[in-house]
Amino acid sequence: MYKLIHCIFGYYIVSVSGPDAVKMLNMLTQRRLLYWNVVRTDDRLLFRCSLFTMELIYLAAADEGIDLTVEKAVGLPFVAYKYRNRLGLIVGTLAGLVLIFASSLVVWEIQITGNRDIDAEVIMKKLEENSLSVGTFIPSLDVKKTETAFLLSFDGISSISVNIKGTYACVDVIERKSPPETVDTDTDGIFNVVASEDGIITSVEAIRGIPVVSAGDTVLAGEVVQAVKDGAIKHFFLVGGCDGNRSSRSYYRDFVKAAPADALILTLACGKYRFNDLDLGKIGNFPRLMDMGQCNDAYGAIKVALALAEAF
Repeated sequence: MYKLIHCIFGYYIVSVSGPDAVKMLNMLTQRRLLYWNVVRTDDRLLFRCSLFTMELIYLAAADEGIDLTVEKAVGLPFVAYKYRNRLGLIVGTLAGLVLIFASSLVVWEIQITGNRDIDAEVIMKKLEENSLSVGTFIPSLDVKKTETAFLLSFDGISSISVNIKGTYACVDVIERKSPPETVDTDTDGIFNVVASEDGIITSVEAIRGIPVVSAGDTVLAGEVVQAVKDGAIKHFFLVGGCDGNRSSRSYYRDFVKAAPADALILTLACGKYRFNDLDLGKIGNFPRLMDMGQCNDAYGAIKVALALAEAF
């Protein structure tokens, strides 16, 4: 940006030779005269100064007895002076520079990233409704306001980040995940999810408790019932007692360890912490040890027991 400004308003490249080089730098600093791009070689010092500062530097150097040389004059004013008899060229050049500068203040491209299920065109339309589109004047764009308005108007997106890089707008979004459908929402019970047809599990998300199956497992329609009918599962034990914290009090731990291999153990209350470290293996896809929750989840355990009784 500064290079463009310097080219528009013009600048000089000045050189100072010999011992005058250090003297020149000290003088520029003391008098607070603007200069930049200092380059020191073995025999001379090169620096740049603006068209407006050059006259002050020249007068100050004359006062100090410093010899300086203008190596080059760069910028639009000098080009205009050179071609002062060609008005059309000058006007066209100025118009072109103004156009280039103005185009750098406008959004030319928008890229959407992070979307998976929502089409990019839908997101682009929502962005346009909230002040961001191709052609938006960048200095007038309030990114935070646009992000907030977008989220309030679009339920399908939970997060959005708008980054402006030059004339390029990168919009990164995170789609909102809808919660899974629930059943029997009027109760607080805990239920088994039984497959309605044969298939392969693609994903499992446990909100509470330990999932019985995992992604990639094969399930059969009504698998829990079928396992009982096939004889693989012959007993269900609901263990809800507490042994206490003394090692001698191990009734329920001993009971679980002694349960037959064709039994599923359903645990309830804090007593499970005395035996939930046991590896009882599985019956098919079902771990033999299933956690039913704490004391306040007793109602869910009763519902499961009633469902099993009804099934068998």
